[in-house]
Amino acid sequence: MGRHSKMGLTEAKQPRSLLSKMDASYHAASGKNSPMANVSNGQAGQACWHAQWTAPSLHEGGDHTCNTPMAKDNLAHTRTKFLSQQTGESTTPVDPLGMGIADMDCPPPGVIGKRLAAALSSHYGYHDIHHATANAVSHWFKPQGTQHRETNSPVSPHSVVGVASVVSAVDVALKTFCQPGDSIMILTPTYGPLKACIALNGMQAHDIAISTSSKAAHSINLNALCENASAMVLCHPNNPTGTVLSEQCQEEIVTFCHQHNILLVTDEVHSEFGFSSPYRPASVPLFGSKSRLRDRCNIIHINSVSKAFNLAAVPGASYAIVPNPDSKQQFAQAIKARHLEASFLSQLALIAAYKEGGAWLNALRHSIDYNRQFVDFYFNYHGLHPDYTLGQAGYFLWLNLESKDESRYTCTFAARSFQACLDRGVMGTDGQSFGAPGFIRLNLACHPRVIEQALDRIFFNRF
Repeated sequence: MGRHSKMGLTEAKQPRSLLSKMDASYHAASGKNSPMANVSNGQAGQACWHAQWTAPSLHEGGDHTCNTPMAKDNLAHTRTKFLSQQTGESTTPVDPLGMGIADMDCPPPGVIGKRLAAALSSHYGYHDIHHATANAVSHWFKPQGTQHRETNSPVSPHSVVGVASVVSAVDVALKTFCQPGDSIMILTPTYGPLKACIALNGMQAHDIAISTSSKAAHSINLNALCENASAMVLCHPNNPTGTVLSEQCQEEIVTFCHQHNILLVTDEVHSEFGFSSPYRPASVPLFGSKSRLRDRCNIIHINSVSKAFNLAAVPGASYAIVPNPDSKQQFAQAIKARHLEASFLSQLALIAAYKEGGAWLNALRHSIDYNRQFVDFYFNYHGLHPDYTLGQAGYFLWLNLESKDESRYTCTFAARSFQACLDRGVMGTDGQSFGAPGFIRLNLACHPRVIEQALDRIFFNRF
C-alpha cells in the first residue's frame, strides 16, 4: 500500500519532515563540490530565500525557518505577486501563497544596488555607456567564460543592441521585418504577451504545439513549420513548460528559417537556469549557437538580466543580439526611432550583474535546482503521479489540473481546477493565459516550505 493511501485531512497536525528527508538525498547526490555541500541538513535549499515573504505559518518552529540574514523587502506589499493577498481572490481562511508572477523571493546581488546608488549620488546628466554594456554582454557569452557556457558561440559587441524591454523588442522586430496579415509561427503553450504582440500588429499566429509527454526531452513536430510564415517567435527556454529544444531541432529550425527567408526572434530570458544535468545547473546556450547558418540567418536573440538577477523593477535592463550586420542596423534604427533604448541606470545594473554577479547566480541556480528536485521528491514520496513537467530549464512547475487519466490522481483531495487552487490559497498563474486552460503554473523560486505547503494544499487540501 502506497503512502498516499494513508493521507487525509487529519495529517495536517503531523510534523513536516519531508524537507529534512530531501536534504539527505540532495547532499548525497550533489557531492562535495556543490555550493550547498557545507550547509547543514534541514537548510540545504533555503540559503537564498526571504523567509519574511512567505506565509506567517511558515515561520512557526521546526528546522526549516530560514535564518539567513537578508535585507527586508519593505515594499513587498506592492509586488504584483502578492497583490492577490489584498484583493480577496482567495476564499481560504489561511494566508495565500504567492506563486504566480515570474520573479524570485530573494534580493538581487548587493553589488548592483551599490553601483546604482553610487551613480544616483553623482551622475545626473546624459550618459552613453552602450560600448561598456555591449562589452559586458560579449564577455558574459564567451565560450570559455565562467558561466558554464562552453558550448556557446562568441558574441560580438557590435551585434548588441540595448532595448527597453524584451516584449517591446519583439514588438519592434515584428513591426520592422513583417507586415500586417503575415503568418507568424509560435510555440504553444507560451508566454501570453508574445502572442499578444502578433495579434496587436494585425498578424496571424501559426501555433506549433510542444509535446511534454517525455519529461526529460520535450519536442515539437518539425513538419508543422510553415514555409509561408514571415517570422518565428520562440520563447526559449519556453515559459511555462521549461522546454529546451535539442541541438538537432534547433539546427533544423535555423536551417528552415534561412531557406525560406523567415525572421527568427528568440526570447531567452530564462536561459540562465538550465537543469539538463541533475545537480549541475548551468546556462542554456544561445538558440542555434551550434548551427553553421546562425550568422547568415536573420535571427534576433533577445535577453535581459531581469529574470536571472531578479531585476524586474529595473526597466530596460535588456538587450538584443543580432549577428547579421544589416539586420542589426535596421533593428537598432527602429529601436532608436521609437525611443526604446535601454536607460543609463538599467545598463549600469546589467554591467554590474554580468561583471560581478556570477558567483551569486551560480549559488542561486543550485537553490532552484534543489526546489525543482524537491517537487519530484514530493510526488515520489507520496506515491503521486500527476501530469506535470518541470522541463529542462526555468523555475516553473507546469501542472495539468484536469488530467483525463484518473489513475494519475491517486489522492481524493486533489484540486481539479485553477479556481480550486485559488480557494486553497495557492496563487499560481492560470494556464489559460498561456493558451492552456486546465493547467496551472507555479513559481518555484521561493522558500521550499512554500512549495511544500502549496503541494499539500493542492493534493491533500491540507493546511
